[in-house]
Amino acid sequence: MYPARHAKLPVPPHITPDSDMTHPPPLTLLHSWLEERAREVRRVEGQALHELERQNARGYRDGMRRKAELLAGLPKASVPLIDGLPEDAAQAVREGLWRFARNAGNALSLDSVFYMSALLYPEDYREGEANDLERFLEELRARFPAPQGAA
Repeated sequence: MYPARHAKLPVPPHITPDSDMTHPPPLTLLHSWLEERAREVRRVEGQALHELERQNARGYRDGMRRKAELLAGLPKASVPLIDGLPEDAAQAVREGLWRFARNAGNALSLDSVFYMSALLYPEDYREGEANDLERFLEELRARFPAPQGAA
């Protein structure tokens, strides 16, 4: 027997009155993913700087290498997120991430700790400002905002 037309059906616990019962929009997922990558890069840099303060040159080098590897891997890791984006947004993301990856790849191939440490920081960078990856995310959010209520 079918439930009465106006019978109240049980609502799964993960569905809230504000949810639309769909997955987050692709732009929301991309923004969140990039934000997490930017935080991870800052975390790795912080650990590396801590090693440098402890006069652990190898630990600093390893941290800078990890930072460069994270940046070099951005394009490949982003593929599933880019697939659902509008073409203009997808192209902007691809170009930006490949720029970061190319610079990181150069630093890794030269095995230059100085180059690795300078990744994401322009010559006129001041402590406390957004780095290039964080600025890239800000630009994407401004140019391709996530739908209202999605983030």
